[in-house]
Amino acid sequence: MKKLELKDALSLIPAIQQGNGVAVSVLNGKKVKARSKVFYIAGLGNAIAANSNQLILPSTVKTNGYNNFDKGNVLASGRNILVTGARWIFDTTTSSVTPLIATYVDAAPPAFLNGEFVISQSGSGNLLESPIGPFAKNGAAINAEDQFRAVTPFMIRELAEFNIQALLVGTGASTTAWRLELDAIEFTDSDNS
Repeated sequence: MKKLELKDALSLIPAIQQGNGVAVSVLNGKKVKARSKVFYIAGLGNAIAANSNQLILPSTVKTNGYNNFDKGNVLASGRNILVTGARWIFDTTTSSVTPLIATYVDAAPPAFLNGEFVISQSGSGNLLESPIGPFAKNGAAINAEDQFRAVTPFMIRELAEFNIQALLVGTGASTTAWRLELDAIEFTDSDNS
């Protein structure tokens, strides 16, 4: 597939239905499959500093409950992600919490609430740089469909290293499970799943 440009990805959006419906469009004479998807990465607060503030590493593998990125911090050939929103959720209820048993809520611990996160990609620089607080609704009464905070859409491109960092104020606690979710549209070659 020819590298998917942001303007081309945006032109495909009207063909996508709400939910996880799959739409196939033609771009530059090639079929492209587009589907709504939530990408996530989860962990414990104390692991962030141990990984130099990186939330996804080259060695990261897809693990149910922890992340659903295929492998590491490079998307496979023929796969591009258009991110349209994000949210942070947390569980601080027990000392034995893990991402696999967490009951996530929106109450951000101070180290996160006052921290920042950055998503960047080689060749593009910072795609998103923001305080974490606005992406954790923190008890605000909002409708379920509005729980993701919209962002100016940006592409995470195939075959280029990307980074997701959390820059906390202080150190995250081992008793804090966190999860960053990216509301996105995934574009793949129509012959790739």
